[in-house]
Amino acid sequence: MAESLKALVESICRKRGWAHVDHARASEITVRLAKDRAQVVEAREFTHAGERLVRFTTRVGPRAACAPSRFEKALELNFSLPYGQMAIEGDYLVMTETRPLRTTTPETSTAVIEFIARQADLYEKVLFKQDLH
Repeated sequence: MAESLKALVESICRKRGWAHVDHARASEITVRLAKDRAQVVEAREFTHAGERLVRFTTRVGPRAACAPSRFEKALELNFSLPYGQMAIEGDYLVMTETRPLRTTTPETSTAVIEFIARQADLYEKVLFKQDLH
């Protein structure tokens, strides 16, 4: 179980050899993927109904570049994903997952981070044909 976001991120990155940059209430984790590709996953702590949570989010690409029909397809796809879901955050299509900070572990969080990073990278390649994020 994680005591703090910083401790969780440090443990994950140490075990996986990933780089990370810490900010006040968030960390950016650079996940290395195949063929010299990478995906940046933000880990952000927040509180909801008195519970500390961590949200992992990685960008797929600009929402303006997606046809509206793609958003319906993303909602259909969400049902089949073992971790995370596609969402819109501001001007971006993202993959995201939220977990209780008090019960998440480095092992389960690593699985989530790897999965959403790989999925976002796949969607990025298909939709945008380049490594933007």
